[in-house]
Amino acid sequence: MKSIAISNELNVILGMELAGIETGFSEDEDELRRLFTNSIEDENRGIVIITEGINNLLSDLILSHRERGKLPLIVTIPGEAGLKDKDFIMKYVKESLGVKID
Repeated sequence: MKSIAISNELNVILGMELAGIETGFSEDEDELRRLFTNSIEDENRGIVIITEGINNLLSDLILSHRERGKLPLIVTIPGEAGLKDKDFIMKYVKESLGVKID
């Protein structure tokens, strides 16, 4: 299975390319939506890596894909500035399980 990293941050893309991971870069929201949609529809794709900013920008598409429970796995990583939302993991658990964990 293939992986792809999608971001609007050039340094993240360059780092992923140095690690040998296929990438998709754009600063245009419509193009990012197209890249993401094409990536999740690719039957050979196992993992789609996105930055936190892309997660926020495309949250509707990402949540819809996660609710279907199909591959590829969507993995969110911090962007260049680091993790902005410190409660990200707790929100993800709540969305996934439907319960709040204190």
